[in-house]
Amino acid sequence: MKKALIAALVMLLAIGFTFANATSEQKAQEVIHITLSDINNADSILGKGSLYIAELVKERTNGRIIIDTFLSGQLGNEEENVQNLRSGAVGITRINVANLQTRGINVPEYTLFGLPYLLRSKEHAESYFYSEKGEALIGRIAEATDGEIYGLTGYIISTPRHFFAKEEVHSMADMANMKVRCETTPMKIDMMTAFGMSGTPLSLNDMYSALQTGMIEGGEHNLTSIKSYAFYEQCPYILLTHNNYNANIYLISGKLVDTLSKEDLQIINDCVKIACEKETEDYPNDDIVIRAELEAKGVKFIEPSDIEVWEQAAQVLYKKYGAGYEAFIAEVLSFAK
Repeated sequence: MKKALIAALVMLLAIGFTFANATSEQKAQEVIHITLSDINNADSILGKGSLYIAELVKERTNGRIIIDTFLSGQLGNEEENVQNLRSGAVGITRINVANLQTRGINVPEYTLFGLPYLLRSKEHAESYFYSEKGEALIGRIAEATDGEIYGLTGYIISTPRHFFAKEEVHSMADMANMKVRCETTPMKIDMMTAFGMSGTPLSLNDMYSALQTGMIEGGEHNLTSIKSYAFYEQCPYILLTHNNYNANIYLISGKLVDTLSKEDLQIINDCVKIACEKETEDYPNDDIVIRAELEAKGVKFIEPSDIEVWEQAAQVLYKKYGAGYEAFIAEVLSFAK
């Protein structure tokens, strides 16, 4: 009898231990942490977009999925972020579609959006990227990476990029041989050469100190970045060249996708799309407010006297990078209103 009681007690303890372990494991699985890495800071539209995604996902899953957001390039630059997606060290990142090919994701059509003046206005950019044609390009990311990386639905379309400088400039000739920061891609470096400048490839987060030391004399970006990174403090002259409109997209690691349920993946995708649409809508109003703020600080906005010269100078890039894609370029231009 005594042996039977001891055996029953051991069995009950074992069942209790197993149940406790199962409950512990279940609790551990209830909260999913996903790392999102973004090169932009929290004051920028893009940084705000990443934070908004985290907020939406937490809200829609009642805190079951937490997106841990690292901004300002804390976990690496664009290239490093893409590498970390492949390994699974990062779950989600955001990237300018024109930079995908140089980051190891070969969708050639995306690269062409780095061409100056291909997108004629923000409305033009939205009409293309929010069309079936633009949506279809997202699916090509998984094909190009053999499922290591997927594109999430939605684009953030920025307001136009402009040149800015330490000295007052009114034309391309005024910026001849000027040391200007550019993105670390061949097309952007070639763009500076085409415009007669000396392109200096630098990460966005290294740019302010380079302006301070005189390593560079100017740069090129949209107003929200000019303000959020305080570039205007070093470069109080903004030449309104409207030379490009960025289209940004969020990427998700294939390793992460494999661990998520279809329902959770859909929630994340929906939240990304909502955030992209919101930030795209916010950009124009942000530009109006920022311009007024910067003018109040003494920043001078200048309309170029030779915009046709800029457009003509860009044609050398179309010949080099657009060869074989003339039909695609014509298709994109057909969306201009």
